[in-house]
Amino acid sequence: MNGGITVTTMPHRVTGEVVFDGLADLAGAKAMILAREPELFAVAEQAHPSIVRRGGGLKTIEVVIIADRWLKLQLAVDPQAAMGANIVNTIARQSGITLASGSTRCP
Repeated sequence: MNGGITVTTMPHRVTGEVVFDGLADLAGAKAMILAREPELFAVAEQAHPSIVRRGGGLKTIEVVIIADRWLKLQLAVDPQAAMGANIVNTIARQSGITLASGSTRCP
């Protein structure tokens, strides 16, 4: 066998962040983003449909209030075999635009 050693690896994820500043109601904005989570997953799929077809794409969304000043949207993306920088940047950018504008349309 292998000498009794077992190794488990975590799935490869690339994290993208969108930080909002100057929001009057951080808790309300956080609740709004969490309520729009399904919409953000759809936006991410529209932004990079080819990675979704291969089993990747946006996997988790986390919203964090930082120092009672900023709201951070943290996106964990599975880039499959790709390094993932361009994929996560596209998804983060479109998510930020969607939340700022209220739109779900991908350009």
